[in-house]
Amino acid sequence: VLEVTPEHTMLVWDLCYLRKIMAMEVREGDRVPVAEGAGVIADTVTAVRYILCPEEQVYCLTVAEDHTLAANGIFCGQCDGDEDCVMFLLDGLINFSRSFLPETRGGSMDAPLVLTTRLDPKEVDKESLNVDVMERYPLELYEAALRYAPPKELEKVIDHVELRVGTPGQYEGFRFTHDTADISAGPLESTYTTLGSMFDKMEAELELGEKIRAVDVDDVAERVLNTHFIRDLMGNLRAFASQTGRCTKCATKYRRMPLAGKCPKCGGKVNQTVHEASVKKYLEMSRRMCEKYAISDYTKQRVEVLDMAIDSTFGKEREKQLGLADFM
Repeated sequence: VLEVTPEHTMLVWDLCYLRKIMAMEVREGDRVPVAEGAGVIADTVTAVRYILCPEEQVYCLTVAEDHTLAANGIFCGQCDGDEDCVMFLLDGLINFSRSFLPETRGGSMDAPLVLTTRLDPKEVDKESLNVDVMERYPLELYEAALRYAPPKELEKVIDHVELRVGTPGQYEGFRFTHDTADISAGPLESTYTTLGSMFDKMEAELELGEKIRAVDVDDVAERVLNTHFIRDLMGNLRAFASQTGRCTKCATKYRRMPLAGKCPKCGGKVNQTVHEASVKKYLEMSRRMCEKYAISDYTKQRVEVLDMAIDSTFGKEREKQLGLADFM
């Protein structure tokens, strides 16, 4: 016999795994884990009764390792979680104001503008449904990897959240392949934050690609050029040619730089909004990648054309006059 509150977490067997449900959802005939000596057996619920709670207050228990305890020989989940819900709710209701949001584009992203009391997996981002929930991967996965099979082919083989939507398994029974003593264990700071410039980050990425046999580093370099560097160079060059001027004193914007070189309204200095350095920031890195890696002729020529366009806009960089002491 076990007396719990209606919202208390209970464990019941569902096919091959233990499912967590609230005590009010337990039905006669459900199978629950029960301690039997040094082992665990499945026992059947014979009756469910509702009684008036004799106490005004109940207490929460927290089990450090597996968040499960045995009460009167019946295994059930620890009774916690309500505190977290209240704290998160208060953070959205008290520690927030629309006056905190910036006026710039995207200022309302990730802001708690809408609060919901129910999580419906059908309404969340589809990417979150692609998480696999298996204890071990089947042999078919590795055989398909050898054939370079498309992931779509294994959609029904690998158990993931999307296959469980609309069933009780969409909320529980998520498994994993490797145990860990601390879910937050791992690097506290990624290399991306420790490396300073984009050149250092790109060189580190390509250097890592050269060490991994499964990576075609030439293909990686060409993809970076086509999807990032070349587009950035073209966009910034176009933005420089059509940029506006802005007065540093009265903040007046001008479609073209005034011929006088200063603000006609207040006489303040008019600055550019797009600068030469921002246009050229990926040019040198693009040149190096074209020289070092097996980039296609088409992509190389695109970089060369952009290089000529930038030179015609800003002029070639002046060569530094070297003295005799520079060679000593």
